[in-house]
Amino acid sequence: MRWVAMDRDGVRRGLRIDAALAAAVDHVRLCYVYLDTGDLDGYASLFEAGTPPMGSGGGAAVPEMLAWLLRSGSSVHHAVIDVFGSDRRLAAVYRLTVGGETYDLVDIFRVSDHALFVDRQCFATSWTPWSPPPAHGDASS
Repeated sequence: MRWVAMDRDGVRRGLRIDAALAAAVDHVRLCYVYLDTGDLDGYASLFEAGTPPMGSGGGAAVPEMLAWLLRSGSSVHHAVIDVFGSDRRLAAVYRLTVGGETYDLVDIFRVSDHALFVDRQCFATSWTPWSPPPAHGDASS
């Protein structure tokens, strides 16, 4: 079993840390900086395909909604609480503040051999202020 965790001070702790997974921990933190500053191109550069997947299951609508919020000029801030992982998956637990409202979320990232993200799923641990847009291919969209 390989795992890596990062405490609140940014110190890695773990056993047999996989180099790609360890580098991806830094990419997780960087992705939130990019989102906070509205750098959607920088965010997309962290994905293996060069673009984040949209509408691909479980909470993929949350990143789409963040992109919409950033384009609308809304204030967005991510405060990472913890990042941990095993094999080629990382989980990031964080607080998202949007226009003064705070929500607890968890993102699961699948990591490539190149320490880039293959995909990201976002899960709300508390109520979110928006209704996710319908998934691509949904008959109601």
